[in-house]
Amino acid sequence: MTFGNWDEDLHSDPEQAKRMEKAQKSDVTPDNIDRDRQIGIFQGSGKEPYETTLEDCTCGDFRRRRKPCKHMYRLAFELGYAKGNVSAGLNKNTINRFLFSMEPETQEILYKMCKSGSTTAMFHKIPDDILLPLIQHGFCIENKDRFYRYAAEVDILADVKDLLEEAGFNDIPARKARRNTVVQWLMDYEQSNLADLQNAFTYLELTPEVANLSVTITRRYEKKFPRVGADEFDYGTFIPTFIKEQPQDM
Repeated sequence: MTFGNWDEDLHSDPEQAKRMEKAQKSDVTPDNIDRDRQIGIFQGSGKEPYETTLEDCTCGDFRRRRKPCKHMYRLAFELGYAKGNVSAGLNKNTINRFLFSMEPETQEILYKMCKSGSTTAMFHKIPDDILLPLIQHGFCIENKDRFYRYAAEVDILADVKDLLEEAGFNDIPARKARRNTVVQWLMDYEQSNLADLQNAFTYLELTPEVANLSVTITRRYEKKFPRVGADEFDYGTFIPTFIKEQPQDM
């Protein structure tokens, strides 16, 4: 690996090897890269982001050691000076910037999914202006043709039956129907009437990064807003309850 004015032998040092390994993880995803100027912007633990070049970085690690930090290595990976399997995505340092910037209804959906402990959820159709921020910011993936998977995976099968009943579908499985019956009904319905399901429901899945941080996200919401009790938790709808409350004093 050769970049900047650094001696190539430096990168074989065990401490530098640790930083190279960290640089490839998703939590070191840059916010922005100016490829012409070879400058990267990385969100750190403080209020101000780090500005990184191949020779310098404003982070504390570089200021203390004066040797390449994980941000500099990540910039080298991104610019092609080194080869590696880098991962991209949200991380605990950047995720909070998006959490509280979205509409209350959007935040409520994310909170409910993270609070539930499940990585998937099916809701009555969510309007695009409420849904898209979850997709654009990397919180969720929308599945449009695998509604039966939700019925196969969800812990509370009654939620699926309630959704189908409230949406007004005809000839739905009986309330006492077993899981396999409900799953098969959805699979068959998708084959002939997929558009009806797409118009009636939104099926979301947390991205892997968010799924791994679901406990952190839940705690951040419950720290900033009044906590929602278990009795108030309604997983099958998306009615804002706690987000519109006044934040507690931090």
